[in-house]
Amino acid sequence: RAVELWTDYVRRSPEGAGHLVNRLERAFFELGRFGDLERFYESLLAEGRPAAPLRLALARMALRKGDAARALGWIEDLLQLEPAHAAAQTWRLYLLGEAGRAEEARKRLRQAVDATLAGAEEATCPECAQANPLTALRCPACRAWLSDPVSGRPGGSPSGH
Repeated sequence: RAVELWTDYVRRSPEGAGHLVNRLERAFFELGRFGDLERFYESLLAEGRPAAPLRLALARMALRKGDAARALGWIEDLLQLEPAHAAAQTWRLYLLGEAGRAEEARKRLRQAVDATLAGAEEATCPECAQANPLTALRCPACRAWLSDPVSGRPGGSPSGH
């Protein structure tokens, strides 16, 4: 009965299925119907439902079966729909290595690190949204305080005045 309730919930709201994925996998495995769960998820996706939890679940199921390339395919599909999906980006790095594409994983990881370092060189003014060097205390455009020179905290006037 629980499996029916869970699958009905996932059918109605696949984007909110993340918390049920582990329970469903365990239940279907214990019932000897693990393949049915995979087909169920795939049928929901075939209906055009952009559900990240289902794609992540299918990737994990493929990886458990030893098919890293198929798992990576599910993650790539998800990233086509949601390029900024953090979990999918992490999974992609891991699966690239598992699929024998370690050099590509290193390249993508390096790009991600470089992007965070590039973003760390500037601060955005809370008043006018002007980009300023991290070393600036005041925004040259509007003269708003970028950081409190006494406490070092971002934004606001010096020492709260």
